[in-house]
Amino acid sequence: MLSDKFKIIIAGRPQKDDFSYYENIIQELKIDDRVIKVIRFITDEERDFLFKNCHALILPYRKIFQSGVLLLSMSYGLPVIASDLAANREVIINNKNGILFEDGNYVDLADQIERLFSDNLIEKIKTNTFSTVQDRYSWSKISDEYQKILVG
Repeated sequence: MLSDKFKIIIAGRPQKDDFSYYENIIQELKIDDRVIKVIRFITDEERDFLFKNCHALILPYRKIFQSGVLLLSMSYGLPVIASDLAANREVIINNKNGILFEDGNYVDLADQIERLFSDNLIEKIKTNTFSTVQDRYSWSKISDEYQKILVG
């Protein structure tokens, strides 16, 4: 559904599924030339390289309780488009520090990807993702909150 200007990097090791399921979809849709596959364990150095060399991170989780990848990518100032699950809504303020799409709705996901790059939201969101992590999730902020709990 996305225009040909987009390339997709799929990185990481599948936890539950065999990647052949997704490989079949890629072949069926004839988009192999637009998909870069790094299907294995990603080292910290590779993760840094991938985060620094992509324009946005897409998290189409169908079920999640918390995402370290979400906060980590935001610490790089990387715009995130994520499904509107409760865990993502706790971190992402839609259209401010990220974009939410309706869980399971691939049409909405494609629309939000196109919108991020066509409405000039990307620069605003980049700035706000990093400040969100600094203001709410930095180690100093977390330690301050623990201190309040422990000291009272």
